[in-house]
Order: sequence, then structure tokens, then C-alpha cells
Amino acid sequence: MRAPRWDFISAHAPEFGVQRLCEVLSVARAGYYAWRADARARVDRAAAETALVNEIRDVHRSPGALMGFRGSMQSCGPRAGWSTASG
Repeated sequence: MRAPRWDFISAHAPEFGVQRLCEVLSVARAGYYAWRADARARVDRAAAETALVNEIRDVHRSPGALMGFRGSMQSCGPRAGWSTASG
């Protein structure tokens, strides 16, 4: 499910109600509420990813920093693993 649908429900819920919007859009209310509950985790993940990208850029910009992907991941420590880098 794409976020724009959930964003639409959030924006119009006060006017039409979550139940009616979910029925019209043929989505489960549980899905909407799960998306809403996960909002803080998405913000935290995005902040962590931004910090990691900045750290990797700093490593590459440092003097003598001719290293590839593996070297960058080793320089950034355990929080920068294959699963983090691959998305």
C-alpha cells in the first residue's frame, strides 16, 4: 500500500471519518491504523539513514579515503551493514 492513500485518509478523516474513507478506497482500517502507529518509527529510520549517509560522505571526503563500499561500511561501524546499505 502506498503512503499517499494513507495520507489522504489522514487528511480527510476529520471530515468524513476513517471508516467511510477506508470503505470508499477499499482498504482495511487496520492497515491505516498500523501505518499511523508506525509513523514515529519511519521518522526515526529516516533520521538514522540521513546521519549514516552523512557519515559515509565524511569518510569519503577525508584525506586518503580511496575506499569502496566495504571500506566505507567498516569505517562506519556495525550499524552500517549490508542490510542497511541495500535498503
